[in-house]
Amino acid sequence: MVRSPYVKKGTGRSLLHYEVPAQGTDIRIDAEATNSCRQPWVFGAGISYRITAAWSFVADVAYYGWSRYRVMSFDEPLDRSFRDIVKAGAGVEYLAPATMYGRSARIPFRLGFSLDPQPMSTVDSTYRALTFGTGLELRSLAVDLSGSFGREKGSGHSLKTQKIALSVRYVFHE
Repeated sequence: MVRSPYVKKGTGRSLLHYEVPAQGTDIRIDAEATNSCRQPWVFGAGISYRITAAWSFVADVAYYGWSRYRVMSFDEPLDRSFRDIVKAGAGVEYLAPATMYGRSARIPFRLGFSLDPQPMSTVDSTYRALTFGTGLELRSLAVDLSGSFGREKGSGHSLKTQKIALSVRYVFHE
């Protein structure tokens, strides 16, 4: 996986308004500027290894070039002292055979772990998360429910992370 660097742009507006009705004072300072964020390179790779017909192992790593991240806000560069990071994850999947309405199906059970270092240079912070998932795979239809929960370590705040995702896939056959 490769994502080239790109720039996000947007127009920002600012209004400073100071009013004193008793004195007849009404001051307005209106400003507009093009703001931008230069997003970094991202490189990644993953592997999937089928151990048996029912068991498989997966892993992936991704490099984020955050040291080249740049932000301009109202024509002023914002200080972002970031470092490059490598995010990694690994997991196992078990495909349980099943029958639904007389047709063969599979029920995947997934369990994994991920490490997500944060790019700040001043704090060595990393999210560690347990990932899980299950679903139903029929001939043309697959439904997956997955999630993760974990904690951040390093900042002193022990922040939580929680995610839930539902995906549906349908394959059209000829």
